[in-house]
Amino acid sequence: MSLEYGLIAGLGGLTYLYVFNIPYAFRAKKLFFSLIGLSIAVTLVTFFAPYPFVSSFLVALIGSISTFLFGALRITGPAAIFLY
Repeated sequence: MSLEYGLIAGLGGLTYLYVFNIPYAFRAKKLFFSLIGLSIAVTLVTFFAPYPFVSSFLVALIGSISTFLFGALRITGPAAIFLY
């Protein structure tokens, strides 16, 4: 078993929740940016995990930014809940 493969599979599984019946080019862009957002959010919160105050601030910041972006861009699906 490899931790790296498990992390990649987890990010892929969460990214797949944003797949809908839309044109391929738009779907590819949407999945790419969803994966980038998930990766950045996980990396930031993991990096600052030893600092509880900073970590809680980052979770609130990531949640507010992702909720705004998903609402402004009208992205359907689980919305911003998986980024924070």
